[in-house]
Parts: sequence; C-alpha cells; structure tokens
Amino acid sequence: MSSVPRRPPGVSTALEPTLFIHGLGGSRANIGPIIEASGHVRLITFDLERHGLSPLSGNEVSIVNYAESAKAVFDVRGVEKAIVIGHAMGGVCPVMIQSFHAG
Repeated sequence: MSSVPRRPPGVSTALEPTLFIHGLGGSRANIGPIIEASGHVRLITFDLERHGLSPLSGNEVSIVNYAESAKAVFDVRGVEKAIVIGHAMGGVCPVMIQSFHAG
C-alpha cells in the first residue's frame, strides 16, 4: 500500500517539475523517501556547491548564490515554472528564487 496521496478526479496528471534543495551538510542523496514518493512529479535534484558531488566554482558561499545555482538548474533544463521544496537551509532558497521574479 502506498502512502503517496492520489490526485482527485479532474486534476491534471501531467508530471510537474519539482526541485528539491537539500540542507546544510546534505546532498541530493539524502532524499531517497522523496524520490520513492515522487510518482506525481518530475523530481529535479542537484547538489549545492561544496556539498555532495558538486564541482567547486570558487563562488562565495551564500544563500543568494545557492538560489542562483538552483535557478541555473531550471535554465539548463528549460524549466520556466516549478514547485520548489527546500529542507532546512535549502528552505530559504525558494524564497530567494521567488524574489528574483518579483518586481
């Protein structure tokens, strides 16, 4: 039996792009349960700089730069609109990403 909620009738079953941003000291490898439950989304993950398997660019470590990295993931994948979920420190990034579009 799955604990994944099912969509109500009449709701689109198209896979929605959903970006998961891990927390401080984490990596995309920490989200196994989310990947298992992601049958209704197109899950996108990446490692923030200096975490997991990310390359080092030499950029200053900051929430703004982490949010810009997340935005770059969208750009590379051609994603214009997505759900963004962050865990712990990664939870600040969705707010920063939204601020890039405010104005």
